Amino acid sequence: MKVIRVLLTALLIELGLTILTYRYDSDTVCSIPGHHLLGYPAPQGESEKQAGMKQALVEKTIAILESYNEMNDAKRAILPSVVDSAVRYSETHKLDPELVLAVIFAESRFVPDVVSSAGAKGLMQVLNPDFDHLPDEVLFDIDRNIEMGVIELAGYFEKLGSVMKALYRYNGMKMKTYPKSVQISKESYFYAIQVMDIYYDYKNG
Repeated sequence: MKVIRVLLTALLIELGLTILTYRYDSDTVCSIPGHHLLGYPAPQGESEKQAGMKQALVEKTIAILESYNEMNDAKRAILPSVVDSAVRYSETHKLDPELVLAVIFAESRFVPDVVSSAGAKGLMQVLNPDFDHLPDEVLFDIDRNIEMGVIELAGYFEKLGSVMKALYRYNGMKMKTYPKSVQISKESYFYAIQVMDIYYDYKNG
């Protein structure tokens, strides 16, 4: 079923249509009732409610990692901190924390000290010249890495105007914008598909 969903998503992107029945624009509401892709509302009410929301995100993340055979005790130990940072910075920069967590899954599988062949570091695989001066202990710090990744992703969204284009750019592709199309690589296509597939799992978990 997941394979069919991914193939369908790829086809929709190739056709320049919607993905998973959503249109990813700044003012768009997900087709799943009660959820906004961006402009995620800050939790209202008592602190217990926010704690409950964060715990639910931890449990969803565990379930998703287990479904991909990616769960272990080390990840279980850091998930509360990861979720706390993802929620906090997502609210500040008007992103859905579940989207941020989906990006973390795609980038690092929730391994905080991973380094890519290109030199990207940490949970959100930060690779930005503005951060080159920072020592590894900062880049690998859970809270700081998520803060930097969210700032970068939110900046791409603000500049490009859609979540899909922001994901393409976050993946590292320098896009060339034309009047009626955006030229991107297949790698960026399928990176965005993977992120949105995991995001779909969060929304339906």
